[in-house]
Amino acid sequence: MDTQRNALVLLFLMMATEAHARGTEQSNKVAPPETKAIAHIRFYDKDWGDGHNFCTVAIDKVPYTSTGNFFDCTNDEAQSARLQDLPPGTTIALYDDPHCGDSDDYSIIRITKLMPNILVKNFGTAVHYTDWNMSVHRVNGIQGKVSCAEVDVPGPNPAHVKIPVGESPAK
Repeated sequence: MDTQRNALVLLFLMMATEAHARGTEQSNKVAPPETKAIAHIRFYDKDWGDGHNFCTVAIDKVPYTSTGNFFDCTNDEAQSARLQDLPPGTTIALYDDPHCGDSDDYSIIRITKLMPNILVKNFGTAVHYTDWNMSVHRVNGIQGKVSCAEVDVPGPNPAHVKIPVGESPAK
């Protein structure tokens, strides 16, 4: 009888020790960070976000950084955009000049409040809202002539990216 009792006690202690070890392993695991929505810049070939969404840039981290040509956009097509989940402090500058120069037309969009969806109905008209604004430098019009963009998405060290539109990477 003592042998059976000792075996049961030993079995109980082994199970308790194993359960404790599993519990300790689980409590030491770090929960994965919460997934945040990916921000997007979507360009359209017509005003008001209508027509064909011919180019989408996904922002999956901040600060947003990239090297080389990551816009796979067609040159001289963009007429409007939808900005989705971009953080306050984001700046998007769109240029007629293929080298992002400021001697021709350009528009600068500044996000001042996080909004799930901002519609930029066109790039040729200055607007001032509480959640975003756009200034425009007009020479002969930027509509349908966007050739370069600069994107700054804030983070601990804000990113500054020049995006030549329409150039394809070397293959």
